[in-house]
Amino acid sequence: MAGEVDTSSTENLPVNGRLFKIGVVYFALFLAHSIWRITLHNNAANNFGLSESQIGYVLSATYIPGIFAFSIGLVARGLQLYKLIVFAALALAVGMFMVSSTVELTVLVFSALLIAFGFTFFYTVANSACLLGSEGDRASYDLGRLKSLGPLAGFFAAIIVLILFAPAVLPQWSSLLDFSNPVGTLQELIAKTQSAPEVDALILRNLLVTLSVFLVLLGIYVSYGIRLSRMGRTFGRFNIRRKLFSYYALNFLAGSRSGIFQTFALFVMVKHYHLPVSGTAILVMAAHMCSFLGYRWVGMMLRRFSHRLVLTLIYAVVALNFIGFWVLTSGTFDLGQGAVLGLGGLFLIDSFFFGASVVTDSHLKLTSEPRDFIGDIGAGMTMFSIAAGLMSVVGSLLWEPLGSKAFLLGTMTCLLAMVVGHMSLSSQKTVD
Repeated sequence: MAGEVDTSSTENLPVNGRLFKIGVVYFALFLAHSIWRITLHNNAANNFGLSESQIGYVLSATYIPGIFAFSIGLVARGLQLYKLIVFAALALAVGMFMVSSTVELTVLVFSALLIAFGFTFFYTVANSACLLGSEGDRASYDLGRLKSLGPLAGFFAAIIVLILFAPAVLPQWSSLLDFSNPVGTLQELIAKTQSAPEVDALILRNLLVTLSVFLVLLGIYVSYGIRLSRMGRTFGRFNIRRKLFSYYALNFLAGSRSGIFQTFALFVMVKHYHLPVSGTAILVMAAHMCSFLGYRWVGMMLRRFSHRLVLTLIYAVVALNFIGFWVLTSGTFDLGQGAVLGLGGLFLIDSFFFGASVVTDSHLKLTSEPRDFIGDIGAGMTMFSIAAGLMSVVGSLLWEPLGSKAFLLGTMTCLLAMVVGHMSLSSQKTVD
């Protein structure tokens, strides 16, 4: 029967064991990808001698795989699931190895494309594998825990970069353990991180080579252990279906929300409130931890409440958050530097409630079939990527005439997502 799977190849491995192994690879790939992204600008400018326009070419290549993520379902038709994981890890590893061994712009662009492709491919396959390996109402819970490993890896990637490229700074941080003067502590922290660490070419090259070898070995070992070979053959399909139009729409709106926020939020704090690079780094690290907690919170909420209610709650808070950005940046209230703290708080709130994808992806367990998961999640990622890129461009054009009112575009996007979610998502909690 269509939709049934042969699980005989997985009887010797408990569900928790399979999900743990997927989580290990998930964390490792996100860690490697985050280290590459953190060091990209500095490496390209100082070690490759690229101009801003040339760096733009490199960055533009990273968006292409997301736009074509829908095709992953077609690629998966001829490959077993464990082979897809190895393939993704290998693509990312080869891309990083190429970065470590070249000084040519064309090779750097191609390697960035390869890294982004491997990352996008793995993200789609890993989330699909999580849905396949979860049972009953644990799907959303497990998916939330899996997705939370992404921001956690980003947090540790930042620490690794500091350890390797700014080791002299870390011993000085012991003085920051005194919380009797929190304001002075914050000022001291900013002062100690005022200058960004230089990326030593030799250290970075060795790091990227090490990560490349590690990713290949880990991907092969873990994927072999998962042994979803027979199941893998049934999940390679891609169909645009009317019943999933709401899923595509919600992913498009999530991408729009992300594009609007990422275009305006940090830009306003840096451009108009002079947030230093060190402050940005601290804020982003804190945001990673908020996202880590937020993804897990969404997964736990979905075990108690319906998808419709949880999605409505997420977008209601984010809609108010966008209004808060508009109010604080409109000049209505003269808060001085207090506005920066307020905007920073709103930034962290948005990071905590960034897990709408846990709701929409786990809802596929109710509306789709196992053999379609990879294609469906890939199509959703395509819609997200298109919207994020589109809104980044549109938002940049609208900032000049609208000013801070451009944040209200985010509020309208959230309200529309609430309407679509209310009309399409289940009002019943998933049961075993």
